[in-house]
Amino acid sequence: MKNPLSGLIGAIASSGAEADDGLSAKTPESLLSDVEAARQEWLNAKAYFDHVTDPDLIDMAIYSIEAAEKRYMYLLKVARLQGVNLSSTSPH
Repeated sequence: MKNPLSGLIGAIASSGAEADDGLSAKTPESLLSDVEAARQEWLNAKAYFDHVTDPDLIDMAIYSIEAAEKRYMYLLKVARLQGVNLSSTSPH
């Protein structure tokens, strides 16, 4: 039996279309705000990891850190590509 997702995945892969994440239409101020919010989310996830003790929650905290970090790094990249000045958004 054929996997129903394989057709969809094949159609997406062959279309060559990139996903529109909506970031290209953002103002520099709005993008800078998103970068700062993502940075804060990443720092909060790291702080949560430092205080959690339950093994299941430790795993969840690790995933949260990784997801928040990837979002932050992605937004930094988008901001740089759009020429947004990031001097006020540096990790501490």
